[in-house]
Amino acid sequence: MSKPHRYPATFAQRGMFLHNAAHPSDTSFDLAFVFRLGASTDLDLLIDATQAVFTACPGISTTFEENPSGIEAIVRPSAASVEVSSLDPTLAGAPVSDRDAAIARKTQEQIEAGPIMPEDPKQVTARFYRGPDVHHMSLVASHLVGDAYSFYRVVGSISELYARPRSEWADVLGELSEHPGTIAPVPTTAAAVSRYRELLTGVESFTHTGLKVSRIEGKIIGERHRRVISGPAAERIRSSGEFATFGAATVFFAAYAATLQRLSGEEQVVLGVPLAGRAGYRAKGAMGFFVNTLPLPVRITSAETWRGLCEQVKSGIRVLQSNQGLDLAGPDGTELTSGTYAGIDNAVTFYKQGLVLSLGSTEATSVPLQRAALSYPFSATVSDDGSEFVVEVGVADHLIDTHPERLFDEALDAIVSRPTAAVVDGSVFVENVADDARATGPTVIDAIEAIAANKPNAISLRMGTEALTYSQLVALYTSAAGVLDAIEATRLVVVSMAPSIDAVVAMLAVMASGRTYVPVDPAAPSARTSLILSRVEEENGSRPTTLVDGRLLSQSADSNVVNGNALVRSRRPARLLRRPTMEDRAYIIFTSGSTGEPKGVVIPHHNLTALLSAAETRVGYLEGDTWCLFHSLAFDFSIWEVFGPLTSGCTLVIPRADQVGNPEAFARFVEREGITVLNQTPSAFRRLTDALVRAGGRLPSVRIIVFGGEALYPADLREWFARISPQTRFLNMYGITETTVHVTLKEINQDAVDFEHRSLIGEPLPHLGALVVDSFGRPCPPGVAGELLVTGAALAEGYLGQPDLTAKRFRSVRLTDGVRRAYVTGDRVRRDRDGELVYVGRLDDQVQLRGYRIELGEISSALVATGHVRATVVRVIKKEGSQPFLAAWIVPATNDALDTDTIAAARRALADRLPPYMVPAVIVPVDAIPTTKNGKPDMAQLPLVSAADEAEGGAAPSDLASRIALVWEETIGAGRVRAHDRFMEVGGTSMHVMEVHDRLHTDLGLVDVTLIDLFEHATPAELAAFVLTRSGNS
Repeated sequence: MSKPHRYPATFAQRGMFLHNAAHPSDTSFDLAFVFRLGASTDLDLLIDATQAVFTACPGISTTFEENPSGIEAIVRPSAASVEVSSLDPTLAGAPVSDRDAAIARKTQEQIEAGPIMPEDPKQVTARFYRGPDVHHMSLVASHLVGDAYSFYRVVGSISELYARPRSEWADVLGELSEHPGTIAPVPTTAAAVSRYRELLTGVESFTHTGLKVSRIEGKIIGERHRRVISGPAAERIRSSGEFATFGAATVFFAAYAATLQRLSGEEQVVLGVPLAGRAGYRAKGAMGFFVNTLPLPVRITSAETWRGLCEQVKSGIRVLQSNQGLDLAGPDGTELTSGTYAGIDNAVTFYKQGLVLSLGSTEATSVPLQRAALSYPFSATVSDDGSEFVVEVGVADHLIDTHPERLFDEALDAIVSRPTAAVVDGSVFVENVADDARATGPTVIDAIEAIAANKPNAISLRMGTEALTYSQLVALYTSAAGVLDAIEATRLVVVSMAPSIDAVVAMLAVMASGRTYVPVDPAAPSARTSLILSRVEEENGSRPTTLVDGRLLSQSADSNVVNGNALVRSRRPARLLRRPTMEDRAYIIFTSGSTGEPKGVVIPHHNLTALLSAAETRVGYLEGDTWCLFHSLAFDFSIWEVFGPLTSGCTLVIPRADQVGNPEAFARFVEREGITVLNQTPSAFRRLTDALVRAGGRLPSVRIIVFGGEALYPADLREWFARISPQTRFLNMYGITETTVHVTLKEINQDAVDFEHRSLIGEPLPHLGALVVDSFGRPCPPGVAGELLVTGAALAEGYLGQPDLTAKRFRSVRLTDGVRRAYVTGDRVRRDRDGELVYVGRLDDQVQLRGYRIELGEISSALVATGHVRATVVRVIKKEGSQPFLAAWIVPATNDALDTDTIAAARRALADRLPPYMVPAVIVPVDAIPTTKNGKPDMAQLPLVSAADEAEGGAAPSDLASRIALVWEETIGAGRVRAHDRFMEVGGTSMHVMEVHDRLHTDLGLVDVTLIDLFEHATPAELAAFVLTRSGNS
């Protein structure tokens, strides 16, 4: 073949071409090999043999370009390069190992300087380095012109020429002329596709949350772990029953599937399986890129055995092999996957041989390369030369400490040694058993009275001009408790009073009488209040005694409704009929249930005492501190705000409702009252910070701010540190109502604010423990997110009147020190490689969108970490008649305006932190995130958004831009596309590129627009401007 000839790129080549276009700095798919050649090597003969093979292989001398008809492969005879270099003179006398390292490093640098672009004429380069005793050969190639199978053939042919007389070379070289342009595609049958459709039924996502990774300069960075299994270890595998029954590929793939499940924590995993994409003798000898990677779903239930897993994998591989010619990016793939397939995030490959350069009696040794760029966050390659197995596991940085290579080895061992055992074992859950522990000691009532005895004149409560000393406080609640005895109040007493001195005294009176208080916000919707009252009535056996503010007391003759103010102010001598014990119920707080019906969380006295005792030294509050009651008494954060100060001799100051609801007024309140310990949800804190920044205010009295109630990100504190008070201590205390307010504590310092973007929650308080488990109850490896279990001395009794729900959420677990009770939180966390416990989000906050599992909390974290956003809320919006899409409401950073420039800057920064499918389609700037009475985001108060009515960013779109946007919108199917939306940010993937490209040609007549243009001009407006400029139109 003397001149170039062209052919349309195959779908496999097209997919790799599009990957290069989308990630032009990704070098991971380029191939590289280094061999050390023994001293007796006839280097000139080997060079000639290599050049002869390169010349005879048109497949490896192929470049690619795009033209109006699509992507074309151009065969350029003899374009592959053979180069001879001299060894660096400084290395001439160095040990062989040093020379190996130097050549490997040089080859790695050559790769990392790439990638080899599709149009580069040198798609394959062989370099030879002459040495004084040993020599070296390196081979670097673009994956576009050759898969591993091809290069086994290339290296094998070079070996064969080296061993033969030159007169016989023509026989070998004549068999190397086939390439993808001369080979017919692998046919598929309707029956095979039908079997694959059945296999894919029920697959919700083709990717795994645990493998999600952000590219660094377009690359996935990580490590490769190489292990050679030889000798008795290899023989043990080969002699096993599973190896004999299923074969090597199935055994190793099954081990890989089990490892993938440990990394994902999900019952169903999807293996990416590269298939040869070749059929027939001619195809097997062809040189080029034929590989078609198809998804293989595997479901590993708690009952699945290793043998059953091998059967699943074996059956699945057969289905995939019969569909090697199926293009999932084409119409058949769209129909099979309902349009949810956007590629895979892992790959497992098996080769029946390794890449071996055979030079007869001369030794040729493969030199390993250390390449940091990975093609996938997790992958495994296994080769079997008949005597030993070589396993290479690739792991992205964020998964390194999970040690997948060890998990793989453990799974392989289990298949060989315990084939009938369950794949899933090691669950910490056991049958629920009763907790017989009994607590003794002083209650919070005892603690308050001890302070009153020692410091009777210290101020306990203050609101406005009224203040109570500790002795006055005890006298008031003791008197009120006596009244409750006198009126024979029910065991559970509802306290429906706004925060005030009287409300706090009423709470204490109920507890001091040995009863249980049930706080209900007087402003709560009547339906919610009715549900709570009915639950309490069921428990009491009668309508509950209810304490209300006197001004709200109706004229009803209902004797169960009592004027709480009058009760507290009765000041009548009383002798309590009984005092509370540690086993008594202290309070019941109703939280929102997943069904919408509130559920009552029952907390005994000993939980409260354990919390306060454990937190006192960790938090570091002092006897003279002044606290503030910011939250509703029906929100469990108020438990901490009330009893933290009152059991440690501090003063609790209560603001008016109008001060709590107005951040400017609240800032003045904090300054005037000299508050030293402040408790805030992050949402409320951001509003307070904004008010202080606007007013130029400072709060020098505030020593400690405790956060709770929702995720905190260090960037939330940046403005406070910079402009208000760098001396303030910030404590993030993750907690749950069911575990008595607080579970963990993490102090956030300046370094974390400057460099950290995760929501760090710290370590459990001394009275509690934390364990992260997957969906099967197995402890998660480091770096893998799972559900948090909390153990220890502060777990609630359960849910009032809901024994089934209690049994479901409060489970018994087996730990190293025995069986313990644990609360199943529903929160996703992970233990990262630096040891930090990181809050990821609610399990029910994990959404499914276009085939991807997405953590909304992760998007919020990334938005705040951009530096352009101070606060945010992210949700999936589902509107009738359109596809669901991600929307984010953002409060811009102090120096950013509420405009489209801020949105654009946030989008650009997100592109470095998140994969495209996680970038919100709609971003709405707002002055502030509205909050509920509990200080959490109030979604009902946020402005409604629509992908169809969001204002366009930047200049007004041209008519052409609007038409291009409509093509994108109809092709991607993820909601409206605006003129300034970026392709990847609105759900576009490489799977959509070809259809968009075709429709721009056929529907809009843009025949000169290339695939590369789509990536380089990534919004409809940019593409339209490019087209109009090129055509000379304005």
